[in-house]
Amino acid sequence: MELDVDRPPPLPEDIFEEERRVETRPAFDGAPPEQGGWDRSSLFLLAGMTILSGILRLYHLGLWSFWVDEAHTLRDALLIPMDEFLQTTRGRYPLGFLLIRWLAPILPGVGEGAFRLPFAFFGILSIPLMAVVVRHLLGRGPALVSALILCLSPWHIYWSQNCRVYSLVLFLGLLAIGLFQVGVERGRPVLLLGSLLTSLLAGLSHPSGLFLLPVFVIYVLSFRFRLAKPPEAFDRRAFWSFMLPVLLLGLLAILFFWDAIRVFQRAKGGESFFHLVNTTVFFVRVPVLVAALGGAFLLWKRRARSGFFLILLIAVPVLEASFASLFMKATAQYLFFTLPAWCALSGYGAYEITRSLKVEGLGRLLIRALPLGMLVLDLAAEDHLYFNYRYGDRPRWREAADYIDLHAGHEDRIASTNQPSMEWYLNPNDPQLGVLAIRNPGRRRVEQLADWTLPNLPRWVEEAKADGKRVWLVITEPEFYEWDRSKRWDTWVRARFHQVKRLPNWNGPKDMTILVFRFDPATPDRENGRERR
Repeated sequence: MELDVDRPPPLPEDIFEEERRVETRPAFDGAPPEQGGWDRSSLFLLAGMTILSGILRLYHLGLWSFWVDEAHTLRDALLIPMDEFLQTTRGRYPLGFLLIRWLAPILPGVGEGAFRLPFAFFGILSIPLMAVVVRHLLGRGPALVSALILCLSPWHIYWSQNCRVYSLVLFLGLLAIGLFQVGVERGRPVLLLGSLLTSLLAGLSHPSGLFLLPVFVIYVLSFRFRLAKPPEAFDRRAFWSFMLPVLLLGLLAILFFWDAIRVFQRAKGGESFFHLVNTTVFFVRVPVLVAALGGAFLLWKRRARSGFFLILLIAVPVLEASFASLFMKATAQYLFFTLPAWCALSGYGAYEITRSLKVEGLGRLLIRALPLGMLVLDLAAEDHLYFNYRYGDRPRWREAADYIDLHAGHEDRIASTNQPSMEWYLNPNDPQLGVLAIRNPGRRRVEQLADWTLPNLPRWVEEAKADGKRVWLVITEPEFYEWDRSKRWDTWVRARFHQVKRLPNWNGPKDMTILVFRFDPATPDRENGRERR
């Protein structure tokens, strides 16, 4: 028998089928890691972290001043009649405002700490919920590390100590993520529907909560386009039981929130992409970002489906907010609900790097503790600055109001870049936030100082000269300079007013220093560099 050396040997019949199978294999076909149950030591650690989170979120809860958005929240929740409130754009996402309205009669007081207490509660509950959700995604060890990072996050502490709705949005978003992930892995339509309803509740708290819905849709569609391997339990019935309701909810959400989005765009116009990037990096923290990139890389290399889901939870909302920042003022707070995903990836990165370190000798514990230690020490240092040097990362409006209350005459005119907070503190028994036309007897006269009211300054000064009353300006420099880029009004004010108080506070990318100016007709003022009576 002669052999034809020029002809290759015959191939098995199924080899091309095998090649096609390899070529079309999903990019992410790894199932979530073994979850493991909670053992006694894990439960002890989780309980300790929950207690620590409660201490950090209740500590000095009532010490920080109300900033402008907190005062606006109280106005909408408490001072506007219900029928009028529901007709405003805030009535499109009323959950947080209604929560304050319903709880106000049973809150322990009417101070800053009392109104912030409900949101601190949701901040505390987010820590054990974080551990439960991440355990299903990445396993028990990374779950505990992730919960610790969220517990110590100064950004999470800040919003938990705020009379604003963002801690509620994060809690509901985290709950929606957990329900969705378990529903997909187990093919449970009830859980998938629960995740959609919980996402809708997050959107009814703030429109940014709706950013989760595109993430869920893209993740499910990735199974159809073989970007990720679907779980065995996620069949056609589960797919359509998710897609049909989400399409309906998405359409209703667009119709319901469209007016609010248009009003928001008009009120906060202007490009803000670099501001969005800078504030997000600062508040998430660089060590957490670096560890999260490491965790994402490890999960990507291991083709883990849960890693793909976590990456989408960050990438899709960031792209959405970045697009919005091109034509409106988008800030990092609208991405606050992505913080659990950052913590989960960074927790996984720190945990896996620590496990992979094989160090012998006396220094092995120190070396293995470095990845987590760098995260914890940075967060703890920021917490220390937050509580002891940065006044809860808020301007010191209450101190400014106390100074004016002590030194100003009752009929003096007061104007501020933050009229709502000054109104709240100077007229505590009858605050009229944003309502300037009503002058009841016994109330301080607080005006709104904004770009459109700057031309009123000369008139106020002339009226003060005629009446023998003083004019007080309470401003934050960045806002004032943003309106007055040519420094025209800054020069005018400094020539006629005396700076009598400075309350410094600087928080990373944001200057929150308050300046108090006073015009007194009985005191010589300075114009064009000369003394004049």
